[in-house]
Amino acid sequence: MSATQPQPQARRGSRPGTAGQDPPEQEPNGGIVAAVIAAGAACAVLGILTVLAAAVPALADVLTFYAPAGPITGKFILATIAYLIIWANLHFRLRGRELSLSKGFVITLLLLMTGLIGTFPPFYQLFGHGS
Repeated sequence: MSATQPQPQARRGSRPGTAGQDPPEQEPNGGIVAAVIAAGAACAVLGILTVLAAAVPALADVLTFYAPAGPITGKFILATIAYLIIWANLHFRLRGRELSLSKGFVITLLLLMTGLIGTFPPFYQLFGHGS
């Protein structure tokens, strides 16, 4: 004789095979958000340095670490240093927190747009001397 036992019914809206189980806990994602926002901030730093180098020739001279490449070497080195400092700071502050990835993404996009506009030649050339 085979008696069939009724299968436990899953709650409405739950995934099959997870009835009666607690939902998995969310892992903190603050470190991820910190790295993404820091990357956007480094792009913004690059854009700001590009505009400043076009506006202040003395700054362009200071940013020229390797003469054949010009001030782009200093801009990228400083943007990389800014990334590392900002990332370390944000990571230390946010590493154990659960944050909204979409808000972090929006902040990163705004910073990225700042950097993109700053490195767009028709924009930074507006600030150049003798234009």
